[in-house]
Amino acid sequence: MRLERAVRVLRIFDQAKAEEFYLDYLGFVTDWEDRFGPDFPRLATYTTETGHIRTISGRSTTEG
Repeated sequence: MRLERAVRVLRIFDQAKAEEFYLDYLGFVTDWEDRFGPDFPRLATYTTETGHIRTISGRSTTEG
């Protein structure tokens, strides 16, 4: 198996601040976002010409 690229998954505690940084400052664009239900974490994917990240915000399984 050959690894071509890595996708970073980042935990976000403040969605508005994260989007201000990634979208406004670094120039990423939102590819998609989803929340499977009202009590589920928000998932999002952002890209630039040189990078790709995924974020998770809200309650997640790491909180117990």
